[in-house]
Amino acid sequence: MLFISIFLAIFTLMACSNETTAKSEPQTSKQIDKSEETIKEIEIVAKTGPNPEDFVFEPAEVTVKEGETVNITLKSADQVKHELWLPKIKGARVASGESVQFTPEQAGEYLGSCSELCGVGHAIMSFKLIVQ
Repeated sequence: MLFISIFLAIFTLMACSNETTAKSEPQTSKQIDKSEETIKEIEIVAKTGPNPEDFVFEPAEVTVKEGETVNITLKSADQVKHELWLPKIKGARVASGESVQFTPEQAGEYLGSCSELCGVGHAIMSFKLIVQ
């Protein structure tokens, strides 16, 4: 009987201390102010040439922050049609002469490629987006 009384006393004290702690902690909520959101503008130029190694995106690698809105504009240096596609990022596909806006939500390295058949070096045109 003494054991049960001690157990109930400890249990009651623990319940009271948790209740006090819960009441004394301030409630916080994460709010995002969209008015202060910045957009990172990135211009990528697609280039071709007589040799397969001349087919490149410049820059070939870009680093952005996780959750940062990105606006990519793709240009063609020689009027050849190109399309940059980052398949692991929803909505990250842009044709030459156009722009696309998206927000990468997860850190990592995302590989992209040209998805418009553009010549002999089409298969080796690659791009990397690094999200930190």
